[in-house]
Amino acid sequence: MILHHIQKSPAQDAALKMCLRFIAKEDALLLSGDAVTAPMLRQWSMALSPYKVFLLEDDVIARGLGGHLGKYTQVSYERWVELSLQYQKVITW
Repeated sequence: MILHHIQKSPAQDAALKMCLRFIAKEDALLLSGDAVTAPMLRQWSMALSPYKVFLLEDDVIARGLGGHLGKYTQVSYERWVELSLQYQKVITW
């Protein structure tokens, strides 16, 4: 099991697109920074739907998206550390 960490918006970078080519069903994604905006777009929301997706809560709040991303699990920095220990590997794209 791998935790895939994406930091940039798909509008800025191809990291999310590349990650989705290689991700396995048992893997998870952690979106932080500008990447938390990805689920706001239908294309990315649909592409992310088969996977377990976590959003860094502070980044969601900083972008004023708290009320728009309720279907995704938002995590604190402490929970992020726990997730990184829970998964066998962490890949930052």
